[in-house]
Amino acid sequence: MRIVKEFNLGNLKCTLLHFNEKYTLRIEDEFGEVNYKLGTIEISDTDSLSDYFEIPAIRNSLSSAFRSMKEGRDQLVHLLSNDEEDEFEEIV
Repeated sequence: MRIVKEFNLGNLKCTLLHFNEKYTLRIEDEFGEVNYKLGTIEISDTDSLSDYFEIPAIRNSLSSAFRSMKEGRDQLVHLLSNDEEDEFEEIV
C-alpha cells in the first residue's frame, strides 16, 4: 500500500492510498475514520484533489457524517460507562 497524497481538512486528516491498481481515500478525525474505496479511477493530478473538498456540498456531507458518528460514539460511551449500582433487596 502506497500513500499517494496526504492533506488536512480542518480537523480531518485525509490520505489517498494506492494498492493493487485501486485507490482508497481515508478520512479520519480523533476518534473515527471513513474509508471510501474509489476503485480503478484515473487520478492524474493529485495536487488538485484537496480542492474538491472545498466544494460546499462535499464539505457539508463529510461534516455531517463525522458529526453523526460522534453522536453515536458519545451515546455508546455513555451506555458503557453507566455506573448505576445494582439494586438488592434490603435484608433486615
